[in-house]
Amino acid sequence: MISGVSIYSVSEEADERTEDELKEDNTPRGVKKINDLGVFSCTTIFSVFAYIWLYICLLDGEVTPVEAWLTLAYFFIMIGVAYSLDLMGARRKKFLAER
Repeated sequence: MISGVSIYSVSEEADERTEDELKEDNTPRGVKKINDLGVFSCTTIFSVFAYIWLYICLLDGEVTPVEAWLTLAYFFIMIGVAYSLDLMGARRKKFLAER
């Protein structure tokens, strides 16, 4: 949902990037692109999983303490995976810049 609203709200008037940033991104004004698909894919997969998990938890009409704790644990797992992917992307970008 956040990604959809962010993409929808991009316009030429709201784009405050400099000419250098536009050249670096290789996009016209008002167009944004996702540079790091690792983190984006991670959050997308976890979002779909969250809806499936919600459905499973609510099948019996009651959320047990175990389901609640697992839900909280899944959130921190997602943060850890996304952070790791972000670090890997940064290292890859640095490695490619040094070549």
